[in-house]
Amino acid sequence: MGAVLSLYPTAQSQEAAVDGGNGAGIQEGVEVLARGPVHEAFAEPSVRSPRPTPIVSKQPPDPVEEMPPDQKPEGANVAWIPGYWVWDDDRKDFIWESGIWRDIPPERHWVAGYWNQIEGGWQWVSGYWNIQAQETVDYLPAPPDPLPEAVSTAPEAESIYVPGTWVWYQTRYMWRPGFWNRHRPGWVWAPAYYRWTPAGYVFVDGYWDYPFADRGLLFAPVFINQAYWGRPSWFYRPNFVVRDTFLLGSLFVRLDYSRYYFGDYFDAGYSRAGFIPWVDFRFGGTIPDPLFSYYRWQYASNPRWEADMRQLYVARRTDPAARPPRTFAQITAAPATALAKPGTFASIQTATPLTPLAKVAATGVKMQTVPKAQLTQIRQAAVETHNFAKQRGQVEAKAISQGQGTPKAGQPLKLELPKTGRPAVVQTPGATEVKPKTPPPRPEHPKAEARPAPKTAPTSPYVPRPGSGQQVAPKVEPKIEPKVEPKVEPKREPKVEPKPAPKVEPKAEPKPAPRVEPKAEPKPPPPKVEPKPAPAPAPAPREEKDKNKKEKG
Repeated sequence: MGAVLSLYPTAQSQEAAVDGGNGAGIQEGVEVLARGPVHEAFAEPSVRSPRPTPIVSKQPPDPVEEMPPDQKPEGANVAWIPGYWVWDDDRKDFIWESGIWRDIPPERHWVAGYWNQIEGGWQWVSGYWNIQAQETVDYLPAPPDPLPEAVSTAPEAESIYVPGTWVWYQTRYMWRPGFWNRHRPGWVWAPAYYRWTPAGYVFVDGYWDYPFADRGLLFAPVFINQAYWGRPSWFYRPNFVVRDTFLLGSLFVRLDYSRYYFGDYFDAGYSRAGFIPWVDFRFGGTIPDPLFSYYRWQYASNPRWEADMRQLYVARRTDPAARPPRTFAQITAAPATALAKPGTFASIQTATPLTPLAKVAATGVKMQTVPKAQLTQIRQAAVETHNFAKQRGQVEAKAISQGQGTPKAGQPLKLELPKTGRPAVVQTPGATEVKPKTPPPRPEHPKAEARPAPKTAPTSPYVPRPGSGQQVAPKVEPKIEPKVEPKVEPKREPKVEPKPAPKVEPKAEPKPAPRVEPKAEPKPPPPKVEPKPAPAPAPAPREEKDKNKKEKG
């Protein structure tokens, strides 16, 4: 990734030279952008069947030295997560995704992403929110494409549907069906997703997160003149904040990078390049992102909120005059508009793209001053985060070079990532103590069941763009109605009700064979007895004969 970063300079003269730090506006050598990618640690879409990210032919620079702002949102678990380089298709160059103040999701820690060099260019390997206590990471074979789901009727109005997903169980993938989950005020359920890495796929199970307004401060991306960020004593300090109301009215999902974008991407050409309007992002073509479902519930007092949101995106797509400003110059030249009542559709429709840090407190965000001594610690932690990202890439690359990856069929690859590089939580001395929020209990997921995976191997819907190292979605004409599907799903089968787990009946004892009596042999007929002739009379004895003769004589 580059040389190990040095500590940031702390000279007072250098701090005074940073315009963004003293509220004057724009820092010299920095172009603030009114649209661009959303920092992954602030928000990232749930992608259940990710693919390798597009390849860029240009090498990313070393990370710039970034000075955290001296104002942060109030909170006991707020940390500074540094920025990183992002490839911009329009400029054909890298822009800097500014660091953010982030209220860390409960029981999670941030695993920073990195740029990985491969044959033909460089690929971005995304970061993700890992379980805080997890020591090793399982790298799995590519998950099958999600199965079509038959969604039952919501049990109550305050329910959101959490889509099903494949989960790894011992030696194979098993399907975990979707389920209905109750809304929790002040909490958003982030459904399970997968992250692609060169060493395999990382599964991130669902978790509770905060709504946009409570996640911290998202700072605008910038384009930095190379003549400035190459100077040894120069550093950049973010100053312009992207408010949550503006995000809701101009948010897009780009599946090839597993990333959100904000701002004016309403032109039809961006739809063909894979930018999906947030209001049209669906799992399997029918299931809304739970993040969208949360805001639909939050604005439930306005029964037309969803219809109005869709109409806003349609109007901005069809009418360029209705789109938000693209550049900082256009923002400053636009006439000031009256602020709409917070929590209304009008507040989303009229939101300005960027707000200077000095004016954030006026929007209702409680802020705290960060002491200079802590800023030094935070800068050191940011250096360690960048070094961690580099070491993470080395660990995953080493596993591949030594023949350990990618994961073999039926056997995940287990790797231990470096222990350092986690964002430092900022505790402000003397500030009002704010206890971390207790998350709701985790919902009970349905038991995973054995289901047949799709017969065809999953393939990426993205194809190379001729003449460049980028990959874009195949040409698809933008649709307003019906809803745009986030990706090409397998051909839907007829409605399939979830199958219950197979019931195992106890084996019946084998029945004894019926007793077969031997057949009696027929008795032969009795032998025929012929009558014997009567015996001839026996001759008289000789004496009797002689006596008879004498008597006759």
